[in-house]
Amino acid sequence: MAQLRKNTTVQRAIPIAVATLQSMEHIAKFPATTRMGRPLAGKTVIVVGAGPSLDKNAALVKELRANRKALVFAINNSAPALKKQGIPIDALVLIESLDVTKHVLDVIDGVDHLVMDASTHVAHWALADWVNRASWFTAHAPHNIRFCLDTGIAPIGHGGSSSSAAICVALAWGARRIVLVGHDLSYSGGRAYADGAGWDGLEYTEDAEGNYIFTGRPDRDELHRAHGVSPVPRKRMPTKVPGWDGGVAFTTLDYLNQIRWLEKIVRRHPGVEFMNATEGGARTEGWRHVRLDGVKTHIDDDPPAPPASVPHLRTHADAIRLFVSESIGRALATESMAQEILGGTTGIHDAPGLINSNAYAELMAAPDTVRLKDNQELSGSAKVEALYVAIRTASQKVRAILSDQLARM
Repeated sequence: MAQLRKNTTVQRAIPIAVATLQSMEHIAKFPATTRMGRPLAGKTVIVVGAGPSLDKNAALVKELRANRKALVFAINNSAPALKKQGIPIDALVLIESLDVTKHVLDVIDGVDHLVMDASTHVAHWALADWVNRASWFTAHAPHNIRFCLDTGIAPIGHGGSSSSAAICVALAWGARRIVLVGHDLSYSGGRAYADGAGWDGLEYTEDAEGNYIFTGRPDRDELHRAHGVSPVPRKRMPTKVPGWDGGVAFTTLDYLNQIRWLEKIVRRHPGVEFMNATEGGARTEGWRHVRLDGVKTHIDDDPPAPPASVPHLRTHADAIRLFVSESIGRALATESMAQEILGGTTGIHDAPGLINSNAYAELMAAPDTVRLKDNQELSGSAKVEALYVAIRTASQKVRAILSDQLARM
């Protein structure tokens, strides 16, 4: 697990930092998701995943949506499957750091509201022109704390997956009932995704040692490589977990983390009804496990849910502009201090303390920090010098990006 976190830091930290910084001009134009009040108070939201079990429930999801008994939230992988079934999407939640614009464009005409993580790939902001409304949120992460405090915009503490983000958006908007569909979070039958899903066609077999070997959809690997990210491993070791139906299911580490997050979110929101209507896959403790037709019966007495429309509010553009301006100053101060230390004109400062004053530079420098820590060949003094070079370089990059953003605002 520790090595996995290291690999994630090395590969993802800089893209996340760059995307977050490049989003400033855009978030000043659109409302923040957490500033829209509770437009879904008392309503039911079906969060649709892309698991194979979606195939058997798509028709009933369509019926519930058509009768305005529930709102449909999708992610970029499940949205194509919903479009294939003719199911309108009330909100598409997008947190992907890879550029999936061309994939989403194929389904965007069926989307009412596009909700994006501010650290999503910068190309995705062009999608906002294709929907009725768009909003954004910032993740509850260390590098966003200063932004949230300075602007007064509350973060959303999602669990790192698109589905967990969709659940948290529904909760932020006051939903009284969250229903999971298509969240198998495990593997069976040789198919990884539902018919028509974004990565439909990815299949797997089991080798002699019990590993799952995934085949198909080489374009997914190519997409990762194009962004400097290692593809999802094609060979994975399954682990046994309780099944939705009381039996057993087989999952892998990435899904196991999502299962644990789903079990935690229930405990944090005791007043919300959480229902897992996937009808297959892994069990999520704390959720009511019911068939989707049982959910239909359960909510038939609810009043019709209105469209997922929210007030057309704007963020405080002036507050964001001020934050960007002050962040440029912080980056310059960090850069200058690092340069003075390297030049010998001032004494050595505590490196973590110096970099922590500029969270974006800290994130930008994180891959170098990890590599230096693991480097057994460099001497202590050489590591210190290399660390300050990394801090200076990261601060320069932050300052350059934010200066460009300020000019565009």
